[in-house]
Amino acid sequence: MQVQSRTSSMMPGQYPADENNGVLSPTSESLLKQELMAVYQRIRETIKLNQLTTRVYPSKPTSSADDLIYTDTLPRTLGFSITATEIAQRGVQSEPGMTLLDKIPALSLTHLRIISETASSYIAVGGMRNSGINRAAPEFSETNVNQLLQLFAGHPQIVNIGLEAWKMHSKLMLPSALSQDPFVFLTECSVCLVPAFNLDIHHIARVCFLLELVKVIACLLTSGQAASASMDEVKSTADIETLLAFKAFILQIQRRWDPKSHHNFTLDERSVEIAYRLIYKYALPFLRKLVILLHVRYGVDFPDTGFAEVDEPELDRLIIALRMPTLKDLFSSIADSSSIISSMVTGWIEHYRWSQGQDALKQGAVDGLRLNHPTIFELIGLPKTYDTLTAETIKRRCPTTGKELSDPALCLFCGAIFCSQANCCLKGGKGGCNQHMKR
Repeated sequence: MQVQSRTSSMMPGQYPADENNGVLSPTSESLLKQELMAVYQRIRETIKLNQLTTRVYPSKPTSSADDLIYTDTLPRTLGFSITATEIAQRGVQSEPGMTLLDKIPALSLTHLRIISETASSYIAVGGMRNSGINRAAPEFSETNVNQLLQLFAGHPQIVNIGLEAWKMHSKLMLPSALSQDPFVFLTECSVCLVPAFNLDIHHIARVCFLLELVKVIACLLTSGQAASASMDEVKSTADIETLLAFKAFILQIQRRWDPKSHHNFTLDERSVEIAYRLIYKYALPFLRKLVILLHVRYGVDFPDTGFAEVDEPELDRLIIALRMPTLKDLFSSIADSSSIISSMVTGWIEHYRWSQGQDALKQGAVDGLRLNHPTIFELIGLPKTYDTLTAETIKRRCPTTGKELSDPALCLFCGAIFCSQANCCLKGGKGGCNQHMKR
C-alpha cells in the first residue's frame, strides 16, 4: 500500500482522499454496508410482491424488518435461468470439440454468475445479521435438512428416521424428490446442501442424474405406454447389453412403483428400444444444463477436444467431459437391491407414494411428475391459406356450450382452437386463453 501511495503522489491529477492509505473510513464502510443491505432488502421485497415460490416459513411474520427471508427462492431462480439459457441454445451447432458454452453469449454467462453469487451472498449476509439471531440462518438449516431427506431418502443412515421425518422437518410437509425438477433441485443443492456439508458437487450431480432417469420411467409407468406414435419408427443405436440393462432397470422401478398392480406397459423389444430412445432424449438436456451450472458456479472450463470425438453423439461427449457414469452403468446400479443407490431409488418412490396420500402434497405430487419438453421448442405449422384455417375453425365447437366458437383463438403450441374472450368460457374471471395456458 505504501508503494501505491508514493506512486499516486508522484502522478499528476487529483485523487480521492482515501486512496493514498487504501483504507475505508468508518463512515464510508458503514454507508457501503447500508447500501448492500438496501439491495438485498429490495430483492426480498421483490420476491414477496411477485409471490415467487418459497418452501420455508411461508406465513410466519418476520421478527425484524432487516431479516433476509425467502432464502430458497434465489437458488431456484438460478436453476430456472440456466434451464432457459439451455433451451435457447437447442439446435445451435457448436464448434468441433467444444460444448454448448462456446455459443452462449458472454453476457448471458455473466448474468448467471451474478445470480449464482447473489444467491450465496444473500444467504450469507442474512445469516450474519444481528449476531446470528435472524430468520435466514434457521431457514438455511431447514433447507439443508429438507434436501438431505429428499435426496437421500432410503439411505441406510436416514431410512431409520422413517416417514415421520418427512412430516416433521417441514411446516407444510416435505414433497418428494420425484416431484421436483431434478436439475433445479441439483441447483438448489449446489447453493445450500453442498457447501453446508462440504460435499463434492460431482457426487450430487450423479445422484440427480439418476433421479432424472427414474422420473422419466415413473412417468412412462404412470401413463401406461412406452412412447408416443410419433416415435414408432425410431430405431435405437444402443448395443444389446445396454438395452438388456435398461429393460431390467424398468422392471426394477416397476416393482418398486406398485408391486400389487399390473401396468399396461409392454416390454417387448420394440417398446424397450423406443423407451430407451425417449430416456436418451431426456438425459441430454440434463447434462447440457449441468455443463452450464458447473461453469457459472464453480468456474469449470471444458477444453477443446479437437476432432477426436467429433462423430460421437453429444450425450456421449458430455458424459466423457463431465466424467459421469454411462447410461448402462446407471441402469445397472440398482440391479443389486441391497446396494445403497438401490435403497435410495426405493426411498424416492416410497416418498412420492406417501406424498400422494397427503392432501397438502397430493396435487403437487401429481403436477410434479411431469416432464419438461426435451427438444427444440417449435410452433405448429400454419396452412398456406387463411381460408383453410377458417374452415378448420368452423368444424370446432365451444367446449362449454357445444355451439359455434365465439372469437376463436389458436394455440400455436398444441394446435387447439377454442373461445378466447367470449363469456361462455369465462370461469373465475379468466377467459379461454388463460384457462388453456394453465393446462
